[in-house]
Amino acid sequence: MERRDANGWKELGDARGANGSNGAAATRPERRSDVALIGSIAAGQSRLVRRDQLLKAGLTRHQIQRHRETGLLTRVLPGQYVVGVPTLSHAELLTAALLHCGTTSQLSHRTAGEVGGLLYERPGKVVVSTPRAGKGGLLETEIPVTETGQPGELRVCAASDLPDPFHVGGLRISPVPRAMIDIAGGKDGALVLGWAWREAEYRGLLDVDAIASEVASSSRRGVHLVGEVLRRHQVITTPETELRSRKELDFLRYIAAHGLPRPEVNVQVQLGRRRFRPDFLWRVLGLALEFDGPGHLAPATRDRDLRNDAEAFVADLDVLRFTTSSALADPVRHIALLRGAMERSARRLGIALHSLPTFD
Repeated sequence: MERRDANGWKELGDARGANGSNGAAATRPERRSDVALIGSIAAGQSRLVRRDQLLKAGLTRHQIQRHRETGLLTRVLPGQYVVGVPTLSHAELLTAALLHCGTTSQLSHRTAGEVGGLLYERPGKVVVSTPRAGKGGLLETEIPVTETGQPGELRVCAASDLPDPFHVGGLRISPVPRAMIDIAGGKDGALVLGWAWREAEYRGLLDVDAIASEVASSSRRGVHLVGEVLRRHQVITTPETELRSRKELDFLRYIAAHGLPRPEVNVQVQLGRRRFRPDFLWRVLGLALEFDGPGHLAPATRDRDLRNDAEAFVADLDVLRFTTSSALADPVRHIALLRGAMERSARRLGIALHSLPTFD
């Protein structure tokens, strides 16, 4: 029966065979020099080592195999091992992906957005771009990622025109303009791009000139979508509207980035004997959106809002109300609600939603 120490390694003590003889070579303890050498290589690589690194450092193929049998090394990807506990964190998976693809590779697509803070993290899936021909394809790690309990998925994209990467926490990632185009060319590109675009602006990473330059020089899938969002952004930068707050401008840019019809902003609407000034109005659809800040929680203001909504309903005007804090914290969900309300009104009126004016 095998024994393991506190770290999970197999203990290679003085095991004896059935005939009482000492099982010498197969059960001898690990050489301390081997363990120290492997540890020194793995120290700066998130517990990871490549087979060629071990061979170059002086270990033999037999020694590498013996360390695998004792549990010191566990195979992660072809020619790559993890030292110690045979699982990976998401951060270690990112390092494993770059280590597998080589020093000229970089995290790209949604993974670049995740590492750069433009998208929510999606543990277990990594996309890497590399100029190395023949490296493209889909791989799975042979051990699980702790956040998912499932093997990590690595998608490798071969590219001959990689830009100079950014470095985040020691990881090489595609710069924002290239990442935007790659995101736009993937699944649900418009939806994901809308979120990434706004996050880039909030974090001060949205370099419009650099994105425009990349759009002009690129022929990659997704470039046309990024070009459309760029044009909408440039139109909104100095809107010919009566915006009353920065938060209204922020949400208006979300509306533009997601390609929804352009609203009238803070215009007066006659409701019987009263006048109503919604934040955003789609007159043709009979739809208004109120973007409420903390002041709307006051009892008197809340009563007025309810009265306005009732009078608007009688006048065939539907009113949606979003709080500024929740809408800007989760814009994708609120944009989806707004889109659903627009589509409902368009079906009721027999209007093609895409035929209405946008920010282009």
